Amino acid sequence: MLLLPILPVRVTGPVRAGIVNGLRAPLGWLNAIGEEMWAFTHWRQLAREVEALRRERDRLIGDVVRLQEASQENERLRGLLSFRETFDGKAVPARVIGRDPVRWSRSVLLDRGKRSGIRPGAAVITPAGLVGHISEVGTSSCKVLLLLDPDCRVAGLVQRTRESGLVIGGADGRLRMLYLPEMAGSQAGDLVVTAGLGGGYPKGLLIGTIRDLRREVDGLSATARVEPAINVDRLEEVLVVLE
Repeated sequence: MLLLPILPVRVTGPVRAGIVNGLRAPLGWLNAIGEEMWAFTHWRQLAREVEALRRERDRLIGDVVRLQEASQENERLRGLLSFRETFDGKAVPARVIGRDPVRWSRSVLLDRGKRSGIRPGAAVITPAGLVGHISEVGTSSCKVLLLLDPDCRVAGLVQRTRESGLVIGGADGRLRMLYLPEMAGSQAGDLVVTAGLGGGYPKGLLIGTIRDLRREVDGLSATARVEPAINVDRLEEVLVVLE
C-alpha cells in the first residue's frame, strides 16, 4: 500500500488531489523498484539452493554408481573364489589392469607377478574356461597371451568324441582346431576342452564350442572352427594356475 503525506486541512480539494496525484507516480515507482529488488534477492537465494541441490544430486548419483560397481565386482569375485575352491590345483586371483592397444584381443596385463609366485607358461583361467597363458612376468605384474593370439597353441580334446587336435588363435576372432581325423565324428555344438598335454594347461578346461568342420586339401585331416568360451572384451578378473 502506498503511504501518502498528510496535507493541511486548508488545502482545497482540487489542489489536494493534484498534489496526491503528483506524488502517486513516484511513490509507485519506488514501490515497484522495492518489489523488483526483493524478487532479485529472492531469485539469487533460490538459484543458490537449486545449485546446492544439483550438486547433492550429482553426488548421490556418483555414490549409487560406485555402489553398483562394487556390488558387481564382489559378485564376480565371489564366483571366482568359489571356482578356485573347487579347482583341482593351486591358483591365485588377479585383476586385468591393462590391454595392449595394438593387440587388443590378444594380450592383457595382470596385477600379479613374481611376488605372487607367478611364472611364465602358467595357465590363466576363469569359471567360464581357459583364457590363455602367462608370457611375461615382472615383479608385481604379468602379461597374458590370450587364446585368440595365433602364437597361443593348446592341445585340445573334443569332449564327446575324444578326438584330439591342436587349437590355435585366428585373426577372425575364433579359434581353429587342427589335425582332427579326416573322418572326424565331431560336429557343430561339440565342446572342446584342454587335453592336458604339454604340461602348461590342466586337463578338462573348457576352450570353446565347435562351429563347423571342413576337410583339408591334403585329404588326411579336418579342421574345426571353434567359438571361444571366453569373451576377452569383458575380461576383468582371472585365476593364474600356480601348480
